[in-house]
Formats: sequence, structure tokens, C-alpha cells
Amino acid sequence: MIPGEMSGTVSGSQTYPGAPGVKETWTGSVGFDYPPSPSGGAVGVFGYHVTPSATSNYSVQGTNAEGCTYSGGGQYMPSGPHDSLGLSFGRGFAAYHAQISVSPNFTYQVTIACPGGTSQVDHTPYWCAGRWMDTGGGVRRFPDPGLTRIKGNSTDDSCTYGPVHYSWDLIADPSG
Repeated sequence: MIPGEMSGTVSGSQTYPGAPGVKETWTGSVGFDYPPSPSGGAVGVFGYHVTPSATSNYSVQGTNAEGCTYSGGGQYMPSGPHDSLGLSFGRGFAAYHAQISVSPNFTYQVTIACPGGTSQVDHTPYWCAGRWMDTGGGVRRFPDPGLTRIKGNSTDDSCTYGPVHYSWDLIADPSG
């Protein structure tokens, strides 16, 4: 059976740009449901779109080598038309993927307290990979029939300031 909804949690972390020792993390509660027809017209391929109740909380914490302490956070509400989770059903080739970006317009305030003074900056998590969920470039398999959960993690090592880590745990709801 094709689940009507996938819901659960997403999280991730990355080094704050230019500040080794300072981490940006996020955790979120997210739901995906699918429109009445399969995506792209392909048989067995469904594009699940993020639900309006999805949220992801961002936080920056840590101290850099110069002794400056970074702190701040904000809540992101994903809502873009391309915020989707792709599920392909079929015995022997059932798989999923997602690379869901943060809006480049999303910012939150970070306070930087240094020995010589304190400042605040508007920060966007869009600076590197710019995604809040990324299942990676490889094929992620699930049982078909029998999809009840997709859970995993991936790492993007292409960022200048260090790797970006992603985790997800989504439960299938057949009634959606």
C-alpha cells in the first residue's frame, strides 16, 4: 500500500562559516503527503510535498579560537513548491530521495560576544549546502510491499568549512 503521509523528524549540523569550534544545528518536525496523482506521470513514482505544519529549529552555539562566543537561533517553516520527498515503488527497485533547500531569504540573529565587544549579525544557513534535508546522492532502498519507515543519515563533504551532517526518521501513515 502507498502511504498517504510520511512524518517524523529531521536534524543536521555544520560548522559555522569561518568559525571553527562553532556549530550550527537544526532539528525539525516534518510531514510529507502526496497529491492525488503521481509525480511526472511515471507509474509508481510519487512526489510527497511538505505539509504546512513542518518546522525546523536552527541554533548556533560555540566559541571560536579568538575566544568569541556565538549564540542564536530561529525557526524555519519550509513551504517551497520544490520541498518534496520522492518515493519510487516497485519490487526490486523501491527507493527514496530528498534534497530540500532552505529559502535563501531565511535569516536569524546570531550574537557574537568577543573580549573586545559584542555584535549581532543576520545569519542564513543557506551559505553552504543550503539544505535542511538531504538523503545523499546514492540510492536509498525501502521494502515494497511493507514500507513502514525510512530512517538514515548522510554527510556532504563538499563544503569549505567542513562536512554537513543530515539525519531523518519518517514513519509511513497509510491513512494519511
